[in-house]
Amino acid sequence: MESSPVPPPPASSISRGHTALLVQQRLLLITQVQDKVPLNVLAGRYSVTNSGVMTIYRRRERIWIQAGRDTPHSYRAAQPPGYPLVVNKLYQWFLNARDDSHGQLSVSLLALKTKALEYATLYYPEHWLTASNGYIQGFLRRHDVKSIVHPGSFGAACSAVAEQEIADVRAEMEGVDEDMVINMDEAALIYQLAPTRSYVEAKKARTTRGTPMQRAKARLTVIVCVNATGTFKFVSIIGKAAQPECFRGLAKDLPLKYYSQKNAWMDVHVYRRWFSDFCDSLAAYNNSKKAILLLDNASGHVMDMETDQLKVCALAPNTTFKYQPNDQEVINATKSTHRREMMGKMLACSDKQAAETEEETVARHAREAAARRGSLGVDDGRSPHVLDAMKLLKVAFEQVSPSFIM
Repeated sequence: MESSPVPPPPASSISRGHTALLVQQRLLLITQVQDKVPLNVLAGRYSVTNSGVMTIYRRRERIWIQAGRDTPHSYRAAQPPGYPLVVNKLYQWFLNARDDSHGQLSVSLLALKTKALEYATLYYPEHWLTASNGYIQGFLRRHDVKSIVHPGSFGAACSAVAEQEIADVRAEMEGVDEDMVINMDEAALIYQLAPTRSYVEAKKARTTRGTPMQRAKARLTVIVCVNATGTFKFVSIIGKAAQPECFRGLAKDLPLKYYSQKNAWMDVHVYRRWFSDFCDSLAAYNNSKKAILLLDNASGHVMDMETDQLKVCALAPNTTFKYQPNDQEVINATKSTHRREMMGKMLACSDKQAAETEEETVARHAREAAARRGSLGVDDGRSPHVLDAMKLLKVAFEQVSPSFIM
């Protein structure tokens, strides 16, 4: 008896007379050929040629085998993946991460790429697997994994501003060596925020909820300072707490300069302290040449603070997005690298805890119970604290090369 018809595939899947049928459609077509449905009827139903129908039927044994390999029937290809050990280990890790991470780990595209590279290095050291977006997307389609947006908040994009005259700024820069033209800018770093998108099995897409880290709003202000050649770099942090708990015993050995302000913003008092530290760092870099510091016209910047070596110049309003070097991807590159390094730390800790014995888990819980509030960070499986953010930010900023800044 003839099976119920299947709607033809969308026109976008038809190319040069060839239609990529779903696995489900191929299985139904094979059944209908066996039921003696005329070839021309099947060809019209599935938008393929008569020879295409017979080709699928001749390959029925292989199609049946492929369909039995846990390949979703909504998938158009059932071919074995490249680097199968990577795919199998990645899928096993994905299932364990969703079930055993206590709801704290967001399985984002970055997380999957990071783990894929880790497994590729482990199992295929002689090959070069880049774990590209296409490779991960193939993995997701093969295992019927969907990306969902967890509830959260999103910032609004700034509107474009009109370009204004900056000829007076360029005139101030005349005669100053390139490596002594320096720009400073601030940026917010939501250092505990996990990716808001996460991959889950399709059947769990409606029931999965986000984690606290995907709604985290703890913020630091990053002060980024570079020269035009990328050979001088100075980065520091503004936080809310005067003495965060994670600084206990390390206040004199911090990886970056830290300033406190009740809202973690740049104000006049913080600027004066930062300016003194900046001048010391600049003198250590080169104390014989004249320098110029380019700033935006934020209210916290004190423009009349200058030295014999350093002149401060404010950029015209509404021009920083185009003319300020730190706005030309320097800050974005630093924050992107920071997120990648943070993800690597989180995955490493998650894997370590998943491999713990029962005794090790009990000992860890005892240490956590005895720890001071705020002293546990990403290495302990908790949200990153300020010291974590500072360490990783320093690593990320050092990776921004001079050629990128120029």
